[in-house]
Amino acid sequence: DEPLVQCADVANRKHLNILSINLLFSEIETRDQRLDAIAEFAAKTPVDVILLQEVAGGTLVHTANSALDLQGKLSARARNYELHTAFEVGLPGLLVVANAVLSRCEIDFRITKRLPRASEFNFQGHDIKLPRNVMMARINIPGSGKINIYNTHLCAKCTADELSAQLDVLLPFIDKVEAFFPR
Repeated sequence: DEPLVQCADVANRKHLNILSINLLFSEIETRDQRLDAIAEFAAKTPVDVILLQEVAGGTLVHTANSALDLQGKLSARARNYELHTAFEVGLPGLLVVANAVLSRCEIDFRITKRLPRASEFNFQGHDIKLPRNVMMARINIPGSGKINIYNTHLCAKCTADELSAQLDVLLPFIDKVEAFFPR
């Protein structure tokens, strides 16, 4: 039997191919076609790691987890990826939003850090502050070693001070994680 995740070609290539893409959680009608296009691209191109932002789940978006949907589409094209999803915000069962990492190489460690809430939208005169996160996945590249990959989606419609507050948590988190692992 072949292992679920394979990436021996990465060490031979001497580089890691990463695709980072925002899935646009609110674009429900075109999501399936967009996921097909991503899966088709990854099947034709040696994409080793896919970083996803705005992964969606819940009855309002008609899926349990759009990153899991993409993983299935990749698998149907003989491209096996390990998946790690870090949910940020939402109402479980109704609508949740997350970041995710799909990796052809084994993910042997992962950690997520909450970032400060930031104003993202106004609802009926109420300022809605949404949480964000940064996630780290430690990827094991056979014959080459391990590398830490970070994925985040910082606030988009927030003030400069709120963005700075998120960066003030994100950057020390990365420094702390990197100091923990030997070079």
